[in-house]
Amino acid sequence: MRRRTFEVGNGEKILKRLVNLGRPLHADINDDVFYSLLCGWPALRQTVLNWWQNRVAPETKLPLIVDLFSKGTLVDDAAKMDIAVAIVSARLEKCKFVNDHIAAILKYLDHTSSWGLYSKLWLLSKYGSDAEVMSLIESTVSLWVTQEHLSRLVARLYPRFVGSPLRVKFEAIIRRAGNAWSASVLQFHNELSSGTVGYTAIKAFVFAKNTSLPNTISHAKFLMLLSLLHNPDIAPTAVANLKTVHNWALTDEYYAHIAP
Repeated sequence: MRRRTFEVGNGEKILKRLVNLGRPLHADINDDVFYSLLCGWPALRQTVLNWWQNRVAPETKLPLIVDLFSKGTLVDDAAKMDIAVAIVSARLEKCKFVNDHIAAILKYLDHTSSWGLYSKLWLLSKYGSDAEVMSLIESTVSLWVTQEHLSRLVARLYPRFVGSPLRVKFEAIIRRAGNAWSASVLQFHNELSSGTVGYTAIKAFVFAKNTSLPNTISHAKFLMLLSLLHNPDIAPTAVANLKTVHNWALTDEYYAHIAP
């Protein structure tokens, strides 16, 4: 990196290969290189974030990520979204240090823009309180109600409210939105959280693990798991099996905090 060797020829491909090789070996990337790769090498961003979210104690790099946001280094929405997704995928220690840095990142996300709102909702869906998630949904109805990807995302947050007093309010907001995008997703999660039809339909899918992810489950699938864990109509043995298969994810301190 110091000699700028990777900036010519096939250097970028070689650098990407090195970072990928470093992930299973738990090789370290120092702070200066990590920061440089995220802000100066867009083609390597996903690769570097995959390395970061799978490393031991990923929270130690959070100050660098906050710095990227605070200095305006991340000018495109895709970069902010990629980082938000990686932060949600990572297993972070539940402590004041992490909470403060997540709060700082949330502050720099502009929820008046589509992808800023998407990133903010995604982060809050794991790290925020029910009240924080609800507040953002309520205050941005005029934006998300007109866009399919945002409407679907909002409805996917239903599992955060299944066991909460805010469930009725959330369902009323979705009904008032009156679009098919959010209504269909809400119906899907309703079927997961009551009755057995939804569980039967996705049983094979929800039991499958993804060992390439830190929690061996994607956040989107974890939200489905949350709905199922709240379902009183599923046999206790099936619930126990779900908890056993996804025991590692349920030991993530932030997931443990929102799981029943």
